[in-house]
Amino acid sequence: MSLQFKETPRVINKYLKPYMAALTKTQQQHFTTFITGIIIKDKKTIQEINDCISMKDKSNLNRTLVQWDMEQLNGISLARVQRMHPSKDDGLLITDNTLSHKTGNHMESAGNHRSGVTKQNEWGHNIVNSYCMHPDWKFGYPVIVDIFTNKDDTVHPYRPIKRMALEQVRYARTHNVRGIFCTDSLYYADYVVREIETESERYLLGVPSTLKISVKRAPRVSVFEYFESERFEKVDVGETSYRITSVEGSIRKVGKRRIICSFPDGREDEKKYYVTDLTYPNNELMKLLVCRWSIVC
Repeated sequence: MSLQFKETPRVINKYLKPYMAALTKTQQQHFTTFITGIIIKDKKTIQEINDCISMKDKSNLNRTLVQWDMEQLNGISLARVQRMHPSKDDGLLITDNTLSHKTGNHMESAGNHRSGVTKQNEWGHNIVNSYCMHPDWKFGYPVIVDIFTNKDDTVHPYRPIKRMALEQVRYARTHNVRGIFCTDSLYYADYVVREIETESERYLLGVPSTLKISVKRAPRVSVFEYFESERFEKVDVGETSYRITSVEGSIRKVGKRRIICSFPDGREDEKKYYVTDLTYPNNELMKLLVCRWSIVC
């Protein structure tokens, strides 16, 4: 039997107060139950949350969840956090996705997606989210979340995952969230680079190892081939050492851009590649890349 709480802790009510204007009276009660359950319960299912804080049937909570104006609630959240901790130009706006594994065969928006962990197709929700991280790495917060659905989903319109990332950047900017746009290679495309440059975005984008570049008018080779023979600078970030180098290379349909290659010292088989418009020295770039990876972890 789940542990029962007689009432919502008063300190939680204090922080939920700004959101109440966006909810009906009935929704306010369920919203409070839901948020309280997320905070105090290890298991985050609707059933577990409902059991610990409410004696009512969980279907009541399920029904009200889909009625909330999530756009308005999220806008309130971002406005509050920006008042207390305004985002910084040298911070990061990180867009990434994660697969939330599911077991129910008929769960809404679920599908078969490739898992970054197992490298196989898994059943679940492919969650695309953006996260703002301050340059000191001590403070960060989620900006927006969405679910990527496959083309065979008959209920939800298909949107390419790269387009979803661009939409999330624009959403962040409309809510005054600043920072360098940062993604892994899943989100790379020449049109992504062109569009974010049109909007004067600074960026640090992962690129696939197969991306071909030309350096000093030499024949095009993949970044994997090019950086096999390059010399790397050693950079310490915290207690860990890394290797990094960068070069100006020409990318088809994009033009000349700075290409970066980095890896943890002694683990050359873990090389990652990026394209950027930043002019930072290599040691500063490495700090940003480590910051991005800490958020992924």
